[in-house]
Amino acid sequence: MVYFTIKFKDDVQLDFYSAYANRDFSGFETESTLWFRAKYGAIDGDIVYKDGLYHFFYKGNTKDDAGKEISNGIQHAISKSLKGAW
Repeated sequence: MVYFTIKFKDDVQLDFYSAYANRDFSGFETESTLWFRAKYGAIDGDIVYKDGLYHFFYKGNTKDDAGKEISNGIQHAISKSLKGAW
């Protein structure tokens, strides 16, 4: 599985999509699908498997009720499955 960040169609935020690569990594065997959507967008993720859980770390941000960014940095999501739900 390959996961990557993309701004898709008319959406204003970046989301993570995933697809399965072929054996020699020269193309995808499947269509990409939405894999993870942070509330305010995300980029630059990494997955660590530990103690039966998948830990997904990514650069995200937090906004106030008016939509103004109030902080950004490394955020964390957890799942029992690599495919989510996160």
